[in-house]
Amino acid sequence: MGVNIKKVYSETFSLGIALTAIAALIMTFSRADPYVGLLYGLLSWIIVAMGGLGGVMGVLWSGLIIGIIESLDMTLVSAGARELFIYLTFLTIIWLRPRGLFGRR
Repeated sequence: MGVNIKKVYSETFSLGIALTAIAALIMTFSRADPYVGLLYGLLSWIIVAMGGLGGVMGVLWSGLIIGIIESLDMTLVSAGARELFIYLTFLTIIWLRPRGLFGRR
């Protein structure tokens, strides 16, 4: 009766190994260097901080806002200025609302 912890642990470990193998297969088609995840890590931190560190709803809305800004920028302006508009949006929202979009007091 109850949850078989050894079975759950082995299944989640197997799933993690399988997902890592799939990611490794996908990564072989692109470049790999020490800074390959820096942009994505910084972008995810920006999305969480912009949404407010209190909940999931802020992360969802800020991710949607960043996605729309990124798409519009790449369509209308230039693909090279993508990070510029993301950082400007982040700085503007943090300047206007220091706790983020859905930050709590």
